[in-house]
Amino acid sequence: MINYKVLGFVAGAVAAGIGVFAFNTWRHVSDEDRLMAVIADHCLPYAQTGAEPFDGVGRPVGVYDGANLSPEIVDGGSAILYDNRFVAQWGYNGELETPVRMCLIRPNSAEDDGNGFYIATRPFVEKLDADVMVPNGLVILEGSLDRLPNVLIWDAQDGGGDVGRLTVMMIASETNVGIVGVTSEHAD
Repeated sequence: MINYKVLGFVAGAVAAGIGVFAFNTWRHVSDEDRLMAVIADHCLPYAQTGAEPFDGVGRPVGVYDGANLSPEIVDGGSAILYDNRFVAQWGYNGELETPVRMCLIRPNSAEDDGNGFYIATRPFVEKLDADVMVPNGLVILEGSLDRLPNVLIWDAQDGGGDVGRLTVMMIASETNVGIVGVTSEHAD
C-alpha cells in the first residue's frame, strides 16, 4: 500500500530542491561581477564625488575579523565584503600634503586562501576597459598579465568636478585580482 503522505512529502521536497537550485543558478554572481561592481559602483564614485561607498553592501569591520586596516587612511571607513573574503577601506591619505581620496579593496588576511577575486583575466580586462574604464575617461597605462602578479594601471589626467588626477590600480595575475586601489587628488 502506498503511503500518500510520504509520497507527497518526497514530491514537495524534490520540487523545492529543484526550485532552490534553479534560483541559485539564476542569481549566481561571479567574482568578475563583484569586482566590476566594487570598482564601478563603489570606488570610482567615491573617488570622483566622495559618495559613501559600500552602502548596504557588506558589514562594518569587527574586532574578530582579523582585518588589517591601514592607519594612513583617515576620515573614511571600512567594511567586510563577500562573506569575510575582502576588506574595503576608504578615506584620505593622511600622510600626504595634497589630499588623496582613496578606496582600497584587498583580500582579508584572516581568510585561508587570500587569493582575491577569481577571474578569466584576459577577456575580463577587455570587458573592464569597455564597460568601466573608458566611460570614466580612464586609459590603461601599463601592465601585462603573466602567471606571476603584476600591476595594471589606468589613469585619467582630468577627472572633472572636484577631482584632479584619477587612477585605478590593481595587482593581477592570469587567474585573480588581489588588490584594487582607486585614488584621486582632491582639489580643494
